[in-house]
Amino acid sequence: MNLEKRVAISLLVFFGGYLLLTGNIYLDFWEIDDRFNARTLPYLVGSVGFLCSSVLFINLIWSPGLSSYGFTSPLDKRVIWLITGVTLYISLLESVGFIPSSMLFLFCAAYFLGERRVGLLLITAMLIPLSLWAILTFLGIYLHPGDWAVYIQGPGQ
Repeated sequence: MNLEKRVAISLLVFFGGYLLLTGNIYLDFWEIDDRFNARTLPYLVGSVGFLCSSVLFINLIWSPGLSSYGFTSPLDKRVIWLITGVTLYISLLESVGFIPSSMLFLFCAAYFLGERRVGLLLITAMLIPLSLWAILTFLGIYLHPGDWAVYIQGPGQ
């Protein structure tokens, strides 16, 4: 069995398990009859993932022949850098905070994808997280400022 089929089977198993475990999400008694509750989005994500991985697996079975795959093209290297960047972004989110980590991620991601106009990169990297923060604050959704900001400001009153 080649690598592509192993990946497709792994995705099928992952999303199948995800769908099974989604049924264990606790619902309060007033949420049970609601159309939209804590299980709705996980069921949607799991179903879409399971469907896409099923289509991928069926496509791989019916394809005549697959060539060996190596990370040689520049696009593959960019994808690896973006996956690394997303992992770093997620790990920095708690300690650095939403706004600085999002600015850093957007700047680096656009740079790795080929944008070289630094002014445009800086404006975009600042404008998008600040706009999203303002919208979420207006809606009453709290974004953690980061452990460093809590350390500098001291504990809340």
